[in-house]
Amino acid sequence: MTFLTAAGERALEDAVETIESVSSAEIVIAIRPRARDFLLQHAIVAAVTAIALLAFTLYSKLAFSLWHILTLPIMAGIFAALLVEAVPPLYRALVPASVRSVHAYDAACVTFVQRGVHATRDRTGILVYIALRERQVELVGDVGVLQKVGIEQLAAWSGTLEATLPRGAEALGKQLATLAPELATKLPRRADDTDELANSIHVFGGKGNS
Repeated sequence: MTFLTAAGERALEDAVETIESVSSAEIVIAIRPRARDFLLQHAIVAAVTAIALLAFTLYSKLAFSLWHILTLPIMAGIFAALLVEAVPPLYRALVPASVRSVHAYDAACVTFVQRGVHATRDRTGILVYIALRERQVELVGDVGVLQKVGIEQLAAWSGTLEATLPRGAEALGKQLATLAPELATKLPRRADDTDELANSIHVFGGKGNS
């Protein structure tokens, strides 16, 4: 399923506008196909597949030539590794959720600085980081957000948003917009508030599949 459809992009942009119209929060959304190139599970699956096929060619009642015994396990291992890379649900099944969460959080912290979310006047920037292959959402808030909202609340919101990922960007955008009232209470909009960060969605490496 393509995650970021035209309707989904509009829903996310509308959510940003809704939140920023009632609060001093500055929302930036970044979407990446993957948080990290993590190849350990590819290597494990490739090795297990290659060894299994090697054992089959050696001990099967079928007769295999030496050429087949040499090449078939290698080809099967390569195919298995490519399959892990190409099928996100298989990747998620092989990589523990705790590991995927760490990868997404680390990448989100880097993106937070790269996109200048820390550079607002009142330090009220919030990055909404979406890693599609890992199916993780991380909210990274600046110091002003952490003081008024708290890291525990951000983590809870991350989990709520994460639950909508399988339904696409439109569902996530609608859920994100529901945070507006609480952010308005904890980060009230100032009379001279200006839009300091662009509301466009930052998409890295294509709109991606989830």
